Amino acid sequence: MRNANIFMAMALVASPAQAQTVPDLPANPLKAIDGEWYGVDHKIKLSVANGVVTIVENDTADPYLKKIAAPVGTVIARITGVESTGPKSARFVGQCLELIDTSRSDTMACPGHAFMQSAAYDGKPGLKINFWTAAFLRKGNIPEYQWQYRK
Repeated sequence: MRNANIFMAMALVASPAQAQTVPDLPANPLKAIDGEWYGVDHKIKLSVANGVVTIVENDTADPYLKKIAAPVGTVIARITGVESTGPKSARFVGQCLELIDTSRSDTMACPGHAFMQSAAYDGKPGLKINFWTAAFLRKGNIPEYQWQYRK
């Protein structure tokens, strides 16, 4: 019996639980954000190409995000670079449209809440970008339980 207990203890120590590993940001994070981005729990879709962020879909029912005055086709940011805040996150550098204040239509230096983060979803590495109060993921990283709210 004693040998069985020792064997069981060794087996538990030898097989630690696997945790999701969040990778560091890519070497060229600005280029890595090119493509389509979907608002998490919101019907907002962005397209990013060479640092230019354009609204593709803006049909959210969220009363706070509904204040976004930018219609489809509006360029909401021109990102010229990123400022690292750690190995897994960075602030956007460039000009951003202030999305919440509808009386303002000009761009300003991107605020602290325009940023990107490295992340892992369901074991798949990915990135998350944020503009003001909305977070965006690529379609392949949005879990099914969140994706259903977009329909």
